[in-house]
Amino acid sequence: MAIAVLLSCAVGTAWGQAQPTQPIPAPQAPRPDPGQFWRDATVALGQVVQVGGQSKFVVNGTGVFVALDNKHGCILTARHMLVDPPTGMVTRFLWMRISTEHGEEQEPIPLTLFDSLGRNLWVALPDNDLAVIPMPTAGLVGKSIAAVFIKDFVSDPEDVFQGAQILVLGFPQVFRNPDQTNPYSTLPIARTGIVAWTDPADPLGKPFLVDANLYGGNSGGPVFRVRNGFDKYGNFNLGTGGLEFIGIVSQGPTTPAPVIAGNGFVTQPNPQTGVPDNEYAIVPYVGGIGVVEPASKARQLLEQVFAQILAHPVDGTPQAPK
Repeated sequence: MAIAVLLSCAVGTAWGQAQPTQPIPAPQAPRPDPGQFWRDATVALGQVVQVGGQSKFVVNGTGVFVALDNKHGCILTARHMLVDPPTGMVTRFLWMRISTEHGEEQEPIPLTLFDSLGRNLWVALPDNDLAVIPMPTAGLVGKSIAAVFIKDFVSDPEDVFQGAQILVLGFPQVFRNPDQTNPYSTLPIARTGIVAWTDPADPLGKPFLVDANLYGGNSGGPVFRVRNGFDKYGNFNLGTGGLEFIGIVSQGPTTPAPVIAGNGFVTQPNPQTGVPDNEYAIVPYVGGIGVVEPASKARQLLEQVFAQILAHPVDGTPQAPK
């Protein structure tokens, strides 16, 4: 074969007739996508509503599958997905939708939030914005589930530092159409950024800030540190690549916006001056700084939950840690 290629090239060069024969490379298997696993572990959380006689899944936030081992898993998300902080109102119904490799729209799976006596099956701690929801095993029969293992949570304080590169996964609300369809909600959206602030005395234990252009729907989504790049001391390391789980999105940026009705701005009398003031509402702001609950707090909650599940394998129902 090598001789034939050389001969064709020689003839083509000498006589200007035959074109050089280009060797055809052997077909290669497609390279695996390193981000596919993390996208598969990230799920959309929301409600099922009726629009024009049809059921539509409306995304409210994000969760991530986490696991103790190959048999015990659950969904980690933000607590405010289940309890509204200002009012204390509890979410009564919540659905989950998993993503697929090619982005096909999947049927939402209802999550069981309460037992037959009306007691919470989800678990949270009072001092942070994290919650754990039982895995909907009935809706996942026969499905292969990707999950972040607790042992792979960040453990080195040197890995969470100001300026560290991060990747945030979540499901957007900003592309929702009037008929409640959303062509971009079948797969998580990735946003990149940096750690903007940490507590120097306890970078693993205190909430930290990220600059990653968060949006409505990111709540409860996973935050990963990108292992390659500059370290805490300014040294550039190629590292081993990949991602490291460092936290859960708690709060995205918000901004005050004037309330406008059909006849203009909505006003109300100022209680001190009596002069009408514009009425404002707090709305999500696409872009800016967001608050992240650290992976160490998630680990603390998850270890308590799994300890109770292992101690009561018959019902497997976790109770709120004391």
